[in-house]
Amino acid sequence: MLGRFVAFVRTFITVVAGATRMDRGMFFVWSFVGAVLWVVGITLLGYFLGNIKWLGDNLDFALLAILAVFAIPLVIEWRRELARSRG
Repeated sequence: MLGRFVAFVRTFITVVAGATRMDRGMFFVWSFVGAVLWVVGITLLGYFLGNIKWLGDNLDFALLAILAVFAIPLVIEWRRELARSRG
């Protein structure tokens, strides 16, 4: 169920379930529950965030801020790897 909320994991849920010989009925139930929670959660998040006036007026800024937050760990790891390779 939680795999539905992680983009990379969501892609391979079926493969892992098959490789581990997970019970088909259990897989369908939890996959359905996860999918419903994902769809309802994202829909509600979009609805409530869409009603915030500032966010609607500054969507470009908000998206850039989100991208910057997600880029920070990448830059940190890149610098660590660079430092390791140098010495």
